[in-house]
Order: sequence, then C-alpha cells, then structure tokens
Amino acid sequence: MEHRDDRERAGADAAADADTTPPITDAQRRTVFAGLLTAMFVAALASTVITTGLPDIAGDLGGLDKVSWIVAGHLLTNCATTPLWGKLSDLYGRKPLLLVAIGVFTAGTALAGIATGIWQLIGFRALQGAGVGGMITLCQAVIGDIISPAERGRYQGWIGAAFASSTALGPLFGGVLVDTVGWRWCFFSMLPFAVGAFAVIQRSLTIPVRRSRVSVDYLGALLLVSGVSALLLLMSFGGRRFAWTSATSGGLAATALVLLAATALWERRAAEPLWPPRLFHSRSFAAQCAAAFLMGTGMYVSMVYLPQFFQLGRGFTATQAGLLMLPFIAANFAGSTVSGRLIARTGRVKLFPMIGMTLSAVSAAVMAWQVLDQPAYALWPAMVVAGIGIGFTSQVLILAAQATVEKRDLGIATSSISFFRTLGGTISTAAFGAIITRRFTDTLPGTLADHRVPADQVPPGGADSALSDPESLRHYAAPLRHAFEDAYAHGMSAIYLVVVPCVLLGLAATAVMRDTRLPVKPRQADGTGAGTEAGPGAGPGAGPDKEVRAAP
Repeated sequence: MEHRDDRERAGADAAADADTTPPITDAQRRTVFAGLLTAMFVAALASTVITTGLPDIAGDLGGLDKVSWIVAGHLLTNCATTPLWGKLSDLYGRKPLLLVAIGVFTAGTALAGIATGIWQLIGFRALQGAGVGGMITLCQAVIGDIISPAERGRYQGWIGAAFASSTALGPLFGGVLVDTVGWRWCFFSMLPFAVGAFAVIQRSLTIPVRRSRVSVDYLGALLLVSGVSALLLLMSFGGRRFAWTSATSGGLAATALVLLAATALWERRAAEPLWPPRLFHSRSFAAQCAAAFLMGTGMYVSMVYLPQFFQLGRGFTATQAGLLMLPFIAANFAGSTVSGRLIARTGRVKLFPMIGMTLSAVSAAVMAWQVLDQPAYALWPAMVVAGIGIGFTSQVLILAAQATVEKRDLGIATSSISFFRTLGGTISTAAFGAIITRRFTDTLPGTLADHRVPADQVPPGGADSALSDPESLRHYAAPLRHAFEDAYAHGMSAIYLVVVPCVLLGLAATAVMRDTRLPVKPRQADGTGAGTEAGPGAGPGAGPDKEVRAAP
C-alpha cells in the first residue's frame, strides 16, 4: 500500500511540476551550485571557527563565566529555527528565504566582529546562528529543486563534503587567525564568502514559485523554538552551572516537556502545521529522522572533541590539533563524494547509511580503546574509518527523505533531517562534555598517583583551568601535565563507549528505512548522461523536478 501511494504521489508531483521554463544548462547549474557550495561552507565554518578564540575573547571582553554562551547561543538558534526556515521556504519559495538567511547571517557576523561587550557578542552570535540554520537547510533543499533525482546524489555528496570539512577545519582556521590577526577576524574573514554567495544566488538562481494562499503557524514555531531552547539549555549547563538535581534543572526539564508536548498537540490541529503530522505517518521518514539524530552523536564527537583531545590529551597546540584532523577530513570528503557518485550511478540509497553506521560503530569501539595510550598517528586509521562512515550517512539521509515525501514537503523534510542531526549533535556534545568532566575528576587522583604527583601540587583551579584553556596545561611541570592528559584520555574513552550503542541504534533505524531507488542517469555512447523520468518505484521525491534558468 505504501509503495502504491508513493507512486500515485510521484505521478501527481510530476504533473504539478510541469513548466515551460527552459531547462538549466550545465554552465548555469555550475554557477548556481558554486554559490550554494560557498554558502554551505561558510555556514558550517561559523559553528567552530571561534572555538579556539574563546580564551582571547574572555580576556578582551571579560565575562569568563559567560563565554560558553557564545557557543551555546549560536547552537540554540541554529537548531531551533531550522524547521521554521524549511516550512517558510515551502510556502514562499526557496530563493527569497535563502537570501534572507544569508542576509541574517551576514548581519550577525559583521556585528559580532565589532562587538564591544560579552553580552553583545552572545546576542550577535545567536543572530548569526539563526542565519546558519536557514543556509544549511535551504542550500540542500535548493539542490532538490534544481537537480534531477538521477544526479542529486552526486551534488549532495559535494554539499556534504563542504559541510563536514569546513566544520572540522574551523578550529584550525580559527587558531591561525587568533594567533596572527586576532579573534575578530574569525568573523570578518567570513563576510566576503557570504556576500559572494548572496550575489551569485541572487543573479543566477530562478525557481518558479507556486503562489498559494497559506498561513504560517507562528504559534507552533514559538512553542517548538521555546521547547527546544529549554531542552538545549538544560543539556548545555546541567551538571556545570547548576546541579542535575537542582530546582533549575527540574524547571527546565518540566518546561521543555510541557512545551514540546504542547507543540505536538497543536500541530495536529493547525491549518498549516510547521511539521505536518502526515510526514511522521511514514515509517521510513520517521526512521530517517531517528537515524539523523543518532548519527549526530558520532559526527559531533569527532568534529568537536577530537581536536580538544589532541590538545588536552596529547599536548598539541591548536594548529597542530587541526593538522592532525586532516586524515578524518579527507576521509569524510571522500566518503561524501564517492557515495554521491555511486548513488547517481546505481540509484541505491539505503545501503550507504547502513554501511556508514556500521563503520562509525567500529571506529568508535576502536577509538574507545586507542585513546587511552596510543600516540596520535596511531588513531588515524580509526579516524579515516569514522570519516568515511559519516560521509556515507550524513547527506544520504537527506536524499532518502527527499525521495520519501511529497513535492510540497521537500523543504520541511530537508530541514527535518538537518534539525534532528543538529539536535542530536548538540545534545550529545553537551552530555559528552559533562561525561568528560566527571570522568576527568574521578580519574585524576589515580593518574596523579601513577605519575607520583602529590595532590597538593595541583594549582588552585588547575582542573577547571586545564579543561577551559589548553594553553595553561602546557605550562605545568611534565609529571603534572602527563597526569592531566591521562585523566582527559579516560574521559574521551568514556564518551566513545557511549557513542557505540548510539550508532548501533542508528544502524537499526536505517534498517527500518524503505529501500528507495532513485532514477539512474544512463550513459550514452559519447559518455554523457541522459536524464530519465522517474520510474514507478522511485519514490515521490523522484519525479521530474522544477526546472530553473539563469536570470538574464
């Protein structure tokens, strides 16, 4: 029944999408795609480029106790606004909303670069995060609009490679900027890329917009954003700023539960729901969202905590830690591009996230053992496996979602995968930070004893100082420094042990997905491809897509 309904929706979408607009040429497609790729790159870069500059920011603007909000505020608005961008783009068109998102990002980035106080910077970073949520979501949705299903895997592979590589390169790029021209250039350096992407997309992208009288579910958006914000605040600061058993933790947990429950109830009765309940009536789509959430745990532990481990657990500088991440970045890039090309040739989708989740689980299990005492270069094989696994999974889940839903839901389906991936990564990042801190504190007395360092020789606030500022660790005497590094390695091992079951659950979720087959672009005698119409089994997102043309 589900397959028959899918075929009926595919036929309806094909008829609805018929348009007399001339098809896009290869040159025009490359121009538009360059703009999308640039926008995706700079949006992903913004999430991590500032992390290595946090100690300098605290020194310039003050408020060391508030510096974590610079990261948390960005993540909150990024994650919470993602589904809103997707829904609005379904209603009013992808291009105008993408340009608005780039404009919001540019404004937030420029203002953050000239901020004169810590709270100003936190607010401007939150504004920047709202733009990032739209850019990441809408760039991927535009690919679904302008690229035929037969070619979509290849293009989504490049988008995924840009996203993962720029996120992982952020700490290295930021460290170089902080050490040379100052932390403000972590913001200023992104502005030319954002302006260039805006200009290219504004000039070159034209998507026929379906005009319809609709209403925006502002109440649903408010409930969702508020509920997610309460949840992320709890996960970010619980166990750090306030105890898990405190009234503050209980209040945030109750608030998140009530608001998210209210969101679910309201969405069932809203005229234009932000998240149409019909999407989750599809077992395949629900499984894709669950897989994206669980995949975020392994993805973010590699991109966020591995660079910190190289600094705090092995004693490298920020620049050296970034260089040590290059094998992971290269493997992720290769996994994203290779999986995209293979999907374009074979049309198979489900196989790749299943392989990716399996590789991620194997890598996490090996890393849990290796980080305790192996040198940095010995971790590279497991990092390469992790990079390939993430590359095989991240963007492919978006392809699967686009092929599962109706054409009218393409934007919200794309944003849903991005939302759950970011939500899973954000929650796990906060939880892993708490695990590392607790494990570090528990094992430090033992590692001090192993290195014959009396406990009274630990500097006041030494543990907290080392965890928040890797530079301070390098000034300690060798035995004390090694004791701290070993304690941090135990914390890193603990979080990889948590990642293993999370990724295995993600593997189970991918197994539930329908085995969607995208149409394949056959090869002609001259070696060029010729597009095909979507076959009956291609899924509802696989019908003929809207055509675009370059603006004159």
